[in-house]
This record gives sequence, structure tokens and C-alpha cells, in this order.
Amino acid sequence: HARTHTIRAAEMGAPSLFLEALEVAAVSLGEVAVICAIGCAAMAYGHLDGYTLRRVSRFMLRLLYPCLMLSLFRSFDADRLARWSPVLLVAVLHVVGGAALGWLAASAMRLRAPHRQLTVVSSAFGNCAALPFVLAVPVVRNWSVTRDDPDALETAQGVIGLYLGAWCLLFFGFGQRYLQGA
Repeated sequence: HARTHTIRAAEMGAPSLFLEALEVAAVSLGEVAVICAIGCAAMAYGHLDGYTLRRVSRFMLRLLYPCLMLSLFRSFDADRLARWSPVLLVAVLHVVGGAALGWLAASAMRLRAPHRQLTVVSSAFGNCAALPFVLAVPVVRNWSVTRDDPDALETAQGVIGLYLGAWCLLFFGFGQRYLQGA
């Protein structure tokens, strides 16, 4: 598959592939913007208040994300896990890097508890679970590099699921404990 993509990219020319990638990114982000606008409208019209948002957020973190991650396990086999294992390191580095940046920002602003802990945790554990799932489908369906690959969506979802697994373990293992110590 990699050779086919390289040949296809060479035939299209780098600028064409780059422009196509920008177009796919714009369409994907447009879909995210529509989803966000619907959420904002629901809040503006009183369908979502603070209490409901907290409950939905808790539901997503405690039930939906773990179930979503487990549903993707059928995408994993020994070969894929071996190829995708760097994702686990990237997830850990992403969370640790975000926590370090959050700590530096909180220190620079001289924040005190609980604002310091909230800054560290929100920098470490940003919205990196739901957004990739939303973006994966339009990217895979619209980008010529992935559109013709029958395994592209399963690969994307598998990698995202692996990242989400590491994210959940780190969040529930360390993030919540750090917040409770505030």
C-alpha cells in the first residue's frame, strides 16, 4: 500500500496532494464546527444546562469512552499491535508534555490550588479522545491517499482506540488522583 500511495502522490504532484490535504482538513473541521454549533445552539435554547453538561461529560468519560475503546479491540491482532505500539509512547509523551506545559503556565501565573491542578490536568488531558473519531471518517473517505484503501478506516480507528486506551489509563490512574489531591 505504501508504494501505491507514493506512486499516486508522485503522479499527482506534491502541491496537488498538499492542496487536497488542506481541502480534506477544511471539510473535516467544517463538520466539527457544525457539531459544535449544534451544541452551542442547544445551550442557547436551554436544552443543555450546566448540570446536564456535567452529567453527559461524566457519562462519556466513565462509560462511553471505555466502551468505544473496547469495541475497537476487534481491530487489533499481534501484527497490528506491534506496528502500532509507538502510539502508546506517543500518548504518554503527549500527556506528560501537556502536564509539564500546564504546570509551567500555572507556575508562571502563580496559580494556587485548585486552579493549578485544573490547569495541569486540562493541559495534559485535552479533548484528544472524541475529536479524532469525528475527524477520522471524513479524512479517510475524502482523501485520495486513504479513500481507496479498504483498511484505512479500521486502521485509523484502531490507532485512535489504542491511544484512547492509554489516555483512559493515564487519566483514571493519575489525572483523577492528582485532582483529588488538590
